[in-house]
Amino acid sequence: MWCYRSPCCTPWSAGPRSWRASCRHLADIGTRPNVSVRVLPFKAGLPVGTPVGPYVILDFAAVRSGDQEPTVIYIENYTGDMYLEGETDIQQYRDAWTIFQRAALDAVTSRSLLRQVARKDDQG
Repeated sequence: MWCYRSPCCTPWSAGPRSWRASCRHLADIGTRPNVSVRVLPFKAGLPVGTPVGPYVILDFAAVRSGDQEPTVIYIENYTGDMYLEGETDIQQYRDAWTIFQRAALDAVTSRSLLRQVARKDDQG
C-alpha cells in the first residue's frame, strides 16, 4: 500500500494530542515492508495543477483461468463515490500518481519529518 499525506489532511480539529499520535502512527506503519507513507509538502503546491482528492487505483491479479478484471479508479467524496473504468480516466489518474511520486518526500524523509513534528509538538 502506498499513501501520500498532504499536511492539509491533518486532523487539526481533533487537537494536538491526536495530531501527535497520528504523526507517530503514520511514521511507525511506514516501516512495514508493505506500506510506504510519503508526505507531500506544502512547497510542492498543486503538483498536477489542480486539487486532486483521494482516490484508489484498483488493479486486479489474473485468476487461474487467465481472466483479469479491468483496472478501476475508486473515488470517494462528500456526496458519494465513483468508479471510473475508461482508459482515458485511468491514464489520467496513473499520470497524477507518477507526478505525486516525484513531488513527495521519500519514505525515510517522510518518517523523519512526521517524528520531528510529533516531538516538536510534544515540547510546545
